[in-house]
Amino acid sequence: PAAAAPAAAVTTVAGGEGGEEGKSPFSSSTPNPDSRHQPKSTTKSSDKTNPSGELFPSDPMSLSRVESHGTTIHVAIQEQLSCLFDDFSNGTSRRIEGTIHVQAGEELVDKPFLVHIQDTSKHVSQLLEEPTICQDITAQVIESENPGDRVLRVNLTPKHTGETCIASYVCDSGLRPIPLLVKTKVRAFHDIQKVRVGIKIRSNPSNAVSMTRLGVIMAVPPDVNGETVLMSKEGGVWDSMKRLIAWSLEPLEPGHVIEVQCQLDFMVPSQDKNRPTPRFPVLIRCDAIDEQFSDVDISGIHDPTMQDKDDHHEQQQSSPTSASSPIQINVSRSTRILHRKV
Repeated sequence: PAAAAPAAAVTTVAGGEGGEEGKSPFSSSTPNPDSRHQPKSTTKSSDKTNPSGELFPSDPMSLSRVESHGTTIHVAIQEQLSCLFDDFSNGTSRRIEGTIHVQAGEELVDKPFLVHIQDTSKHVSQLLEEPTICQDITAQVIESENPGDRVLRVNLTPKHTGETCIASYVCDSGLRPIPLLVKTKVRAFHDIQKVRVGIKIRSNPSNAVSMTRLGVIMAVPPDVNGETVLMSKEGGVWDSMKRLIAWSLEPLEPGHVIEVQCQLDFMVPSQDKNRPTPRFPVLIRCDAIDEQFSDVDISGIHDPTMQDKDDHHEQQQSSPTSASSPIQINVSRSTRILHRKV
């Protein structure tokens, strides 16, 4: 049996690394030396889990379009959780950022409407509206005990009839969701000049929805020969130019586990059992539709500051785009997780 160096194992929350000891699960195929500069894949070139290659499998903006009667606008709340775990310094960082997009038809061009942003749990520490099309009129419209509530008057121009970002925000550091648990393990076998890497991803059982467009990207260090990679799971691709191995994986249901493993040769043979175990930086990315980390919500409200203008145009009393009429809001939500371990 091969003499193994001590395993380098790390457990991180909302992203990390993993692997199991035991019988080698790797395929016995040998890389073709004629394909040294081409990405090597263990599956077909078409990605069944993400055929469109879009940022989201279903663009939140396309889930529901503007209603034909012109009184409903679609609003998309998109949040991203970025986690960084640094093994070298034992440091961690997390950040949740969000954007609010609207989509309206031409019937609302140059016809201001109000958007009420609610943050009842005070998750948002900073919110910035788009100054070219938005005006903060919170003090003129509502009296709220919640300082997180904001009211924006949005005035779309002809060039903003598509999907338009009206605000972005950063969540408070106290908001610490744990949607994923990730473990990684790296083992060096010096007698056979090989190193094995395992990555295990577990979805939190309390998650409300599945993680989709799940992808893993692993950087291969210079002292390891990426051309010799053997993978335990289909869907992996070796890119010799970028020295990366990437897996595109199936959706992960709440409480379920998915694991990928690979085996590579050392670039330079050595019998030194004290040689440091190679480090494999990892990025894990996934999306979730109809999910949100914060409790930010959106609604449309009546604009009392525009009532005088309506009084001069009685015909607008029955108009769906009357300046003082509240706009009906149709909200969709989506999240993305970016977990980095270096």
